[in-house]
Amino acid sequence: MFTEIWERGRSNIIQFGRDFLDLDISKHEGQARWVTEAPWADERMLCTGNRWGKSYIGEVKCLHHLLYQTRPAKYAHLIGKYEVLALSHTLDMALVVWDPALVWALESPLYRRFVVDYKRTPFPELVIGEAERGRKHWFSRLTARSTAKGATYILGKTYDFINWDECAYDPDGRQILDGVLRMRVADRDGRIDFTSTGNLRNWYYEQFRMGLEDNKHREEDPSYRPLYYAQTGQTYENPFISHDKVRREEQRMTKEMREQNILGLFPDAGSVFDVPSVEKCYRGQDYSLPVPPVADGRYIGAVDFGRKQDETVILVARIDQEPPYPIVYGRGMSRCPWHTIKEEVARVYATYNKVAFLGDVIGPGDVVINDLQTQYSVNIEGHHVGGATKSKENLILRGQNALQNRLIVWPDVPLMRPLYHQLVFYDWNDKNLATDWVMAFCLLAEQAQRATHIELAMEDIPLVFGSIHRDVGTGKIDRPESKEPKVLMEMDSSDYARE
Repeated sequence: MFTEIWERGRSNIIQFGRDFLDLDISKHEGQARWVTEAPWADERMLCTGNRWGKSYIGEVKCLHHLLYQTRPAKYAHLIGKYEVLALSHTLDMALVVWDPALVWALESPLYRRFVVDYKRTPFPELVIGEAERGRKHWFSRLTARSTAKGATYILGKTYDFINWDECAYDPDGRQILDGVLRMRVADRDGRIDFTSTGNLRNWYYEQFRMGLEDNKHREEDPSYRPLYYAQTGQTYENPFISHDKVRREEQRMTKEMREQNILGLFPDAGSVFDVPSVEKCYRGQDYSLPVPPVADGRYIGAVDFGRKQDETVILVARIDQEPPYPIVYGRGMSRCPWHTIKEEVARVYATYNKVAFLGDVIGPGDVVINDLQTQYSVNIEGHHVGGATKSKENLILRGQNALQNRLIVWPDVPLMRPLYHQLVFYDWNDKNLATDWVMAFCLLAEQAQRATHIELAMEDIPLVFGSIHRDVGTGKIDRPESKEPKVLMEMDSSDYARE
């Protein structure tokens, strides 16, 4: 009986899911297509909306390939060596695939009989296999690693299958693919799955287009052996989530965010904040938040106080060192009563050595700042950031300059993802946009530039982001030819990088 179960799942991942993991992938048409279309293409690209189930299907594929050692027949005799890699831009993200895969392996009555060993340190590793007559018969291993420091942690390794999750958010993705990954699968004719939500039209967009071209060749000639395969998917393809809730969220999104995060597309967004400059501010910053305070450390902070449905965002950076200044604390607080927000600001103020705060005074901010000063003895200064004002325009310029010159850096962790999204989709006509993280960052940039005594003359700012239209209320941006940015500071942040 088991032999029959084993054999029917060998070339059928959907059947493997039913027999070994007690799940029916066929109920999700997009996932079923992903595990059946062009399975032997060298590089397969998946771009979907959020909550589609990219990581979920990646876990299933990893477990299937581990068990059956899926690879070209000419390498089938190498049963003692099969390597699968769950990869992402941070180790925490790689664990999004590895952790559930381990749980499935241990909880499945059929699968756990093959589990030989597993560990989480020094890096996550799951080994499955079988012994025969007291000796090793076949063994496979699933490891989780990050692409930190240019993916140097996997140099010299050989893999049969790599699942690269959320690859579009790796700013060095192209260099990592060309310089590291492709040669890691060269020994045994391995394959790479790219699974990600889009990230505007960056390097992953170009990679995805190669898959679309091969898709077209396959349609014209069924005998064509593709090198690439590409598939997109809307969030609505997932039958296991609330479509009503997704529709409500969709109504609050900008066109670009809807295209990217729900429709699984690559929007072409002309942003006030240059995307490459934003990306270089989190590149290599693989540390966790919050960072504990240092006894003699100096800190700056910023608060954008929420209005109605907005978040209140608190950011703190350490400045008793050469730039770039690392963000050590970040938090967005939604629908919290004002006393809770004031208590949290006061707590952060005391925790980080009486950090000097800058806060916005629009709406309730003026009253809250007064309460913080008088009732909580918090050192916080007010700053006007709302409306079509010169003050707001100058503040945005401070943010642009901080990004361009890499004055402030932050880790690439889920907590900070709203900052990235709001920066790259920000527009001068921001009436219907979520801007709380943007404004908190720009307030922090104002603080950072005061700390470094950087003086910004309006005419000295490179026009790499498009010109600054003085009537910001119109939303119209006049874009003269770009100039090359002057990089004032390019500091090593390796002290804050780790895997």
